[in-house]
Amino acid sequence: MPAENQHVNPSFNIKSNIDTTGAHLFVFAGGQSFSLAVLNPNHVFTKVCVYNFEPGTSDAERSLMLQKILSEDSIAAKFYNRTDVIWCTAQSIITPQSFFVREESNNMLNLVFGDAPVYSVKHELILKHQFYNVYRINTAFEKVITQKFAGAVQWHQSSLLVNFASAAADLLYCNFTPGTVTVMLRKQSQLQAVQIFEYQTANDAAFHLLNVCRCYGVDAAATAVAASGMIDETSNLYAELHKYFLSIDFLKLPDVFEYSDEIKAYPAHYFSHLFTTASCVL
Repeated sequence: MPAENQHVNPSFNIKSNIDTTGAHLFVFAGGQSFSLAVLNPNHVFTKVCVYNFEPGTSDAERSLMLQKILSEDSIAAKFYNRTDVIWCTAQSIITPQSFFVREESNNMLNLVFGDAPVYSVKHELILKHQFYNVYRINTAFEKVITQKFAGAVQWHQSSLLVNFASAAADLLYCNFTPGTVTVMLRKQSQLQAVQIFEYQTANDAAFHLLNVCRCYGVDAAATAVAASGMIDETSNLYAELHKYFLSIDFLKLPDVFEYSDEIKAYPAHYFSHLFTTASCVL
C-alpha cells in the first residue's frame, strides 16, 4: 500500500481535555518516531501522542506518512500560544565554537554521514557551552513540519540535551525507540558524545552503548545508566544491557512540570525523555 494511503496509528494517545487556550505545543520529529506534547498555562502536561515508524521506512515514505498524521491528528489541528519543533535526527555534529566555520558545515556532515543532496543544513549556537551544533534534515520531511507549524521555534535535540542533568559529572543517558537509541555521555563534567544509533536487536543496542564507553575510556560496569523510552525491566533489551551495565535507572518525570493523571498512569520513563527535553527549552 502506498505510504500516503497508510493509516498510522499512534503508539500512545493520551488526552485529558480538549482545551488548548494559551497552551504550549512541543513537536518531536525524529527519524523513527514523531511525538506531540501539550503543556497548559498552569504548567501541566495534559496530552501526549507518540507515533513510531517501522524500521527501514524511507525519508520519502516517512514524509508522506507524516503528512497524513498531521492532517488527521486532533492535537496538531489546534491553535497554540507557542510551538517548539525539536528535531530528533541523527545527522548532527557538536563542535567547539572556536572550530566552527559556517562555510565548511556541509563538508563536515558529508565527511561523517556521507553526501546527502536532498538535506538542508542548519546551525545552532549553544552559547552556554560555547558549542555549535551543525545538523541536517531531509528537505521533504522538514517541509511537512514547517508548513504545518509555520511560526514554530526550532531546535535540535542534541543542542538541548547538553543541558540535561548538568550537575552530574558522569552520566550515560540513553533513550530507546523501537529502532533507535539516543546516547549522551558526560565524563568528569565534560560532554563526550551525543549520538543517535539505529539497532535491530538488543545485542546491537548494547554494542553501541559499550562502544561509546570504550571510545571515551569509560568503565561500563561502573557507569550508571539513565534510561528512558521503550524499555522495561522485563524486556530482552534490559536484560542484555544489564549484563554490562550494573546500574540502570529509569528516568523520572522532571519535577519542573505537573502531569495529568492519564499521563501518570503509565510508567514515567515512557515519556520522561520528552518532558526532560522540553524542560531544557524553558
